[in-house]
Amino acid sequence: MKLAEYIGGEHRRIEETLDALIEALHGGDATTALELFRTAWRRAEPHFQAEEQVLFPALPAGFGKLVAKMEEQHAQVREVAAELEGAGAVDFIALGRRFHALLQHHLIEEERDLIALAGRFLERPSERELIEALERYSKVNPGQSR
Repeated sequence: MKLAEYIGGEHRRIEETLDALIEALHGGDATTALELFRTAWRRAEPHFQAEEQVLFPALPAGFGKLVAKMEEQHAQVREVAAELEGAGAVDFIALGRRFHALLQHHLIEEERDLIALAGRFLERPSERELIEALERYSKVNPGQSR
């Protein structure tokens, strides 16, 4: 398996929930949207942690700017997720849409920029070892999207 396939699979599981979330938000169903937000966040946060603890440190130094950009996007999503937990019904719809937009944008940009580039620079054995390390991290840390 290639890194792009592994990360892409993780992202698809998050996106399935994001698709349902945006439908609930457009329909004004705050109760369903809240549950879908929590499901999406339970999938995304451990995924972010695995990237920050395993993937990003394993990338060559030349990836520094891209990694910093991804970490900043993680921080933005975390900030909105924290706001959503305390939001009232009116604010929840607007914040939910922001959470969806930020997380969806991040997933697309990460695959397009970081993961595609990393796949070109990682040797096959290193790529396999990195995937195995991500899988080990996911097993040890509950809530991972796998």
